[in-house]
Amino acid sequence: MIHYPLLVNEPTEPPVRFHSIYAMMCYVWITTTTVTFTVYDLILAYSTSACYTSDIPTLSFPIQTWLYIAGYLGLALCIFIYLTHSRERSVCQERIHITTYIIILMNIAWNIMGHNVLWFHYSDYLHCSLEIVIYMAIRLSLGMISNVLQIYLHYQR
Repeated sequence: MIHYPLLVNEPTEPPVRFHSIYAMMCYVWITTTTVTFTVYDLILAYSTSACYTSDIPTLSFPIQTWLYIAGYLGLALCIFIYLTHSRERSVCQERIHITTYIIILMNIAWNIMGHNVLWFHYSDYLHCSLEIVIYMAIRLSLGMISNVLQIYLHYQR
């Protein structure tokens, strides 16, 4: 008679907790919105529309400047989000986390500036193009939600 050893069915990976699934879904949403808004911000910033380049008398820079800086901040954020979530643990990992946190805070401040640019000069942009007003309202709202969610998830780590 042949005896087989007692097989224990223990998984090699720890069970996935609800929080980690929730966090993963949030990171996917954050990354998707950040990349989408970054690309579209840069497309609008490099467009030659007179609406984006016109100076507002009471504001020192046009919306095109805001879009340039928002696009490049988003690009830096995408790079540092990628570096933050790399599996390799290194000595620089803590510095990468701090830099990512600083870029997220800069993004929040820039979104607040975008709210000021858009809503204080709403009528000026409304005369020029309704599409930019709709895009900026959606972009600023989702951008702020995404940034606050990033800070929350970054704090949970």
